[in-house]
Amino acid sequence: MSRTDFASMEEIKQELKILRLKKDINLESLKSNKNAIEDFFEPLTVANRILSPIKGFLFAYLLKRLFR
Repeated sequence: MSRTDFASMEEIKQELKILRLKKDINLESLKSNKNAIEDFFEPLTVANRILSPIKGFLFAYLLKRLFR
């Protein structure tokens, strides 16, 4: 194995390390983005659970008033 082959093998190993680090960083950012999105929409789903029966009651009331 010549000296240039060894140098290119070391360069390849360094590139692989860099790519692994980038992959780990990307995975972490995707996980944090997913958590941020879930945290953003959580109050909306809670509000929807609270308002859903109220909306159903109002709809029934309006239908009842409409067909009197």
